[in-house]
Amino acid sequence: MDSARTRLAFRAASVLYAATTIFFAVLFVRALGRHEIRSGAFSYGLFTAITAVGLWMQRAWGRSIALVIALGTSALGAFAVLSSVIAHQGRLIGPMIVFLVSTLLTYLLSLPIFNPPPRDD
Repeated sequence: MDSARTRLAFRAASVLYAATTIFFAVLFVRALGRHEIRSGAFSYGLFTAITAVGLWMQRAWGRSIALVIALGTSALGAFAVLSSVIAHQGRLIGPMIVFLVSTLLTYLLSLPIFNPPPRDD
């Protein structure tokens, strides 16, 4: 039963990162249509795609990359919130959502259910 819950948790996280990959692929393709190169969108999409595969396969490296991405996005959200508060410009809701969702994802990925099962490789 515990391995089924672990598999479900890894698969759910994989779907989340796959959806993020699709989102950034669309952003990248739309930027190409305007003849702009967005290497940041391409790189982020590539990393989320690799992460989605690693999480789907329940590998420790997939979880590690997912944690690094979630922590980095959380830090970017915190910086965006801080700059919005200090500059008194822009909306605060978007950066707050990015910060809170990324922090929650980081916490969830650190739970014991995300310890990958032992491999017989």
